[in-house]
This record gives sequence, C-alpha cells and structure tokens, in this order.
Amino acid sequence: MKLPKSWSDITVRDFIEIQKIAENNTYANNAERLIAITAYFTGALDKVPLHELNTLEFLAHPELMPAHIQQKFFFKNKLYRLNLNMSKLSAGQYIDLTTFTKKPEEIIPNTAKIMAVLCLPCNWLGRRKKYNGEEMLYRTELFMELPITMVYPVTVFFARAWKI
Repeated sequence: MKLPKSWSDITVRDFIEIQKIAENNTYANNAERLIAITAYFTGALDKVPLHELNTLEFLAHPELMPAHIQQKFFFKNKLYRLNLNMSKLSAGQYIDLTTFTKKPEEIIPNTAKIMAVLCLPCNWLGRRKKYNGEEMLYRTELFMELPITMVYPVTVFFARAWKI
C-alpha cells in the first residue's frame, strides 16, 4: 500500500484509523504517531524512503479539506442523495441518526453509519428510495471506502451541532 498524498486519497476507514492513532496517548510525541500512521498505510516502516514521509504533511491540516457538502454523488455506479433536512427524515432514520451521534466522541467512529443513514440510493428518476435499516448496514460497509473529502463536511456539521 502506498502513502496517501492528499486528503482525497484517504477513505473513511483510513480516517477513523488515523483518528485512533492521533488520539492514542501511548505515543510519546507526534513523530511516533507519524511512524504508526506510516506503518498503517505501508505495513512496514522500513520500506518507506525518508523523503516520502513528507507526503503526509497534509494530515496536520484538516482545514485543507473541502467545506462544501455534496448533496448528491455517484459511488460504485449508484447515485446517492444526502438529506440534512431533519424534518424530512423517517422515524427509523431519526432514531438511527440520534443513536450514532449521541455523544460528540462517537461522531468520527460512526461517520460511515451517519452517511449511510443520511444518504439514500436513488431510483432511475433521481428520487430517494425509502429508508431500510438492513440496507443501511450494507451502505455502512460500502461507505467506509468513500473518500473522506466527501464525508468530512457532514462530520463537521454534526460536530458543530454538538457545540451549539
């Protein structure tokens, strides 16, 4: 596996792992965290040329991620539409969403679940299909491979909502 060069190379799964490393207090300093992140992506630190470690510098700058929330997107040959209008959520969506965003520290680990609740596949007319909890579980696993640049603005939306 190669080292990512920008935020668009990071998946939701990668971002969750990076956050775990960043928040882990067993590392003495950021250099040790960088080693752990490099090992996560490459499997072995000794195979990475020293100059390639500079490519991870973008990780220190989450503000470089796009702030725009994409209302619809294609992923794995399907169109998905995002719904952030809480009054238009079904009861099942609302219950699942409040479960996954109960505490601020649960938002990042539950990022794919949150997206799976809010992003529904569309039919050929572009209309959202009805929410189904079992399909949400499938989408959660699928959305672990979404680029974090698509998901991060929604994560920030919920994190800010917690601060209000």
